[in-house]
Amino acid sequence: MILNYMKKTINYIQNESLKIYNRKFSKKYIKENILPIINFFIILCYNNISMGTSWDFSMTNLKKIADNIKNKNIKEALRLCEIYNDKSNQHIIFNFKGVIFLIKNDLELSEQYFIKSIEIQPKYEDPIKNLCLVYLKKKLFNKMLSYAKQLVEINELNDEYNYQLAYAHELNNNLGDALKYYTKYLDLNGKNKKQALNNIGCMYLKKNKPKIANEFFLKGINFGEDQIIINNLLNSYILLRDLKNYEIFLSKAENFDKNFIEFKYNKARFLILKNQIQEAINILEE
Repeated sequence: MILNYMKKTINYIQNESLKIYNRKFSKKYIKENILPIINFFIILCYNNISMGTSWDFSMTNLKKIADNIKNKNIKEALRLCEIYNDKSNQHIIFNFKGVIFLIKNDLELSEQYFIKSIEIQPKYEDPIKNLCLVYLKKKLFNKMLSYAKQLVEINELNDEYNYQLAYAHELNNNLGDALKYYTKYLDLNGKNKKQALNNIGCMYLKKNKPKIANEFFLKGINFGEDQIIINNLLNSYILLRDLKNYEIFLSKAENFDKNFIEFKYNKARFLILKNQIQEAINILEE
């Protein structure tokens, strides 16, 4: 389609040049002044066609690699990365390789490729996000925090980046900063409100403020219940010695998983508060 259009354009130019020749200018003038411009345009058009075709081919190959990674065809994805030769997209290939080795759980190689990608494109967000995951898996929380900060510097209004930075601060025990960015995540209307509210509640438990923690857990279950947040809520009621409300949520926690270790621990503490010591011991020994 593009070639046909360009041929029509070239034919039009040639026809127009003949009109010019017939009307005004000498053959010598056209040869020396007009035809070089026309020839230059023709060469430029064909070069643009060639560049466009190459670009399409390059993008098609990148999509093939991405599709193979998505479908867990790791060997084929890596083979395509190795034969890919468009240097302008090398940062993307390095990121793909990092993802491949991350899937293979080779954290050292994945880290190396993500860093290579960033060295080429310092603000390329995908490898920065992936490095955060690598350092989370390696429990290098300080490094995770460093890259999480970079993401927010690139896009401070991205809700997921603010959540990631909040979580990184929490893992580094920077509870004040963690609270700041969890709050910002909620202000940005992040999708996973329940998890953010649960994490804030847990931080207040660490600060020995079970009443405030309880308020955040209750807010969190308005966005859905799961065994994590329900058992955290039970924990806050135990610390508050609020046995009445504890019993209200006890059955919900039991319905999720009565063998969940946090549930057993909470129930044992509840029984101890009711002076049912032997029953508590029996639960812990199960």
